Order: sequence, then structure tokens, then C-alpha cells
Amino acid sequence: MGRAPASRRPQRAEPATVADLDALFRGDLRGTFRALDAAAHGLVGYGPRDADAPMTAADVRAVLCHRYAEELAASLPDALAATGATSD
Repeated sequence: MGRAPASRRPQRAEPATVADLDALFRGDLRGTFRALDAAAHGLVGYGPRDADAPMTAADVRAVLCHRYAEELAASLPDALAATGATSD
């Protein structure tokens, strides 16, 4: 039986990358796994990475920085409105 195509194989992460995320999410496994899943989906098929190479901390940070910035920008107006503050 041959290997599955790269797009169908699970993405791996360097152990240090997982440890960094675990520390960032203070042991919250849901947050850690959600971040790893988001990074893996964001990295599939992009860039010169070898499909079998594990995700590095730099890879994960690059994806998550943009993702969380977009989530924050989308939720900020509602949060400010709820407090009566403005974003200006």
C-alpha cells in the first residue's frame, strides 16, 4: 500500500512548537489544538515547505498572527459598542 497524497496526510508539528502553543494557551488543550488545526489548514499547499516537514514555530506564528488579527478586527467594533467606547 502506497503513501497517501501529501494533501491527505496529517500535518505534524515540531515538539517545541506544540510546547510553545501549550504555554501560550496556559494548558488549555482546546485552544492549543484549535491553533494547531488552524495553522495546519493555513499551511496546506502553501510555500516551498516539504509536505512531510513538521510545522515550525515560525510557520504557526505566521498563520495565527493573521488569523487572530482578523478575528480581533471583526469583533472589536461590537466589543467597543457594548462598552460605549469608539475605535477612533
